[in-house]
Amino acid sequence: MGKNTGLGLIGSTLERVQNEDSLYYSALKRLNNSSEEEIREYLKMPNLHAPKSILRRIIMEGETPKIRPLSGKKLLFDYDCLNINLSGIRNLGLSENYVSTPETAIRLDKVVTRGTIKQVFNSLPGVWSQKWFSQNQVGQTCEDFGYLLPPADNAVVILCKKDEKLPIDQDNFTENLIILSLVPRASGFINVYYVSFETKIITENTLVLSPL
Repeated sequence: MGKNTGLGLIGSTLERVQNEDSLYYSALKRLNNSSEEEIREYLKMPNLHAPKSILRRIIMEGETPKIRPLSGKKLLFDYDCLNINLSGIRNLGLSENYVSTPETAIRLDKVVTRGTIKQVFNSLPGVWSQKWFSQNQVGQTCEDFGYLLPPADNAVVILCKKDEKLPIDQDNFTENLIILSLVPRASGFINVYYVSFETKIITENTLVLSPL
């Protein structure tokens, strides 16, 4: 491989690294051993070019909240704490096909830069197939961790899978994912609305719940 190619330059850089135990060395060595096809695929990863400052992680005191293992059988409409906008959600293709889920730690982020909902979720770590909750998990989060939700009339957005038994197409993720907005009310109920991926964030009070 010629020294004037991209990978050749990386190889030359490796020769200048003295500490072979450093993370810098390890990363460069791994990159140098990658094929050009692998590098092209890496550059296509959605999070590589995602905005980095659109969210700020909220550090919660004490132990990280975790949703207990669930069978998946309990769906959104089975939770008494949820006041669901039926006309806006029933026609979205939410399926009764459910899957069991393991114990899942959750993270909470605050939007700090205005953008679209899609940009917000794209900026989270991982690929789209790692960012969703089941209907059972959404309801259980509201029931068990209501204290994580924002004050009344502010929103938290969350990704929910339409058909939990079908995979997520990374290039066409909207086919099997929807965004729900959870809005706590003073009455104690949580209103649930459908939100488009192209909806623009117009307030910096919006929170985002996702798997950790």
